[in-house]
Amino acid sequence: MAAFVLATSMPGVPLLYNGQELGVRERVSFFARTPYNWEAPESPALYAFYRRYLNFYRASEALRHGELTVLNPEADDVLVYLRATEADTLLLIVNVRNRPETVALPEGIRGRRWVEVFASDTLAADTLQLGPYNYRIYQPLRP
Repeated sequence: MAAFVLATSMPGVPLLYNGQELGVRERVSFFARTPYNWEAPESPALYAFYRRYLNFYRASEALRHGELTVLNPEADDVLVYLRATEADTLLLIVNVRNRPETVALPEGIRGRRWVEVFASDTLAADTLQLGPYNYRIYQPLRP
């Protein structure tokens, strides 16, 4: 899921393989249409993630058209970046490692209050701990 969030939050058009959102485990031909049972996904939790995230993606000007600003370009483990338009700003933090990581938030982010778009958790600290292959998407907390 973190890899999908990272890939789809970069500039460009997201690519979703046939069956990916259902948790299909068998090898799927890229050029052939394979029918799937949409009433019984192999991974209901993964299917729910894709539905929720892609609905958010469609509604987000920042994800679809926002300027990309990487806030920690020297990072090896956790990428911290903004996608922003004049009307919409998102802070994305993605752990690309298979181990928990703690990331220090960049200066421009510290001191501002952010709310996670799916969990409604607030980010008000100077550091953030992320589990293996985990991600967070935040919006500025509006008064």
